[in-house]
Amino acid sequence: MRLMTLTCLAALLAPFALAEDTEFFAVSSFGSMLIDRGEQLAAGVNETTLGVERAVGPGLLFADVYRITPLGADDEAFTEEVDYTLGYALPLGRHELVMAASWLTYPGSGGTQSLELAGELVFDAPLSPILIGFYDTEFEDYGMEAMAGPSAELHGWGVYAAGRIGAVTPGEGENWTYYGVEFGAERALHHGVDLFGYLRWERSSEDLFADEISGRDMISARDTGLALMAGLVLTH
Repeated sequence: MRLMTLTCLAALLAPFALAEDTEFFAVSSFGSMLIDRGEQLAAGVNETTLGVERAVGPGLLFADVYRITPLGADDEAFTEEVDYTLGYALPLGRHELVMAASWLTYPGSGGTQSLELAGELVFDAPLSPILIGFYDTEFEDYGMEAMAGPSAELHGWGVYAAGRIGAVTPGEGENWTYYGVEFGAERALHHGVDLFGYLRWERSSEDLFADEISGRDMISARDTGLALMAGLVLTH
């Protein structure tokens, strides 16, 4: 995905730790809407990630395949996406730098494939601030996002709240800014099995959220979106 969402979630809920051995992970979630960088990428949606990570040198090397599958009556209005990512997470004292390169593909749609470079700075500080940046080498899109918020343990659940603000400059078209809030929770169901969910709301400076859809066409749009998502994380 164009934002390393799972890295952000992990940073809000737990401190950075290196895997001692190779670890495989799978994440699958279903949601009412997919929001990324102040715009809607799908209405009903399934997101699936398969990956592996291992401690290499002072940091953590990871690779994953991420798939967005639009679902529901309006699925034809959105594009299926499969991304292939290679990245490295490096501890910087108590902080963390995550660098990644993703090959973005759009099977079945004939969309132009592209290479996106992304980075995150995760700070070990009050409210766990995170600074994220990206650049698409094909379309020359770039942007920044900052997010922060409190987290806590509550009756066996890891819960968090986060605010985010960002800006996107596309290679073509109008720039936009956005801000939003997110509330989420995570709970271990069994060794290597975690349940998570979140509610995310965002407002954009442009109308980037579908208000009315007919077939493949967005008839009208609005500037706010609300997404409810739930899923499982499996690790081995």
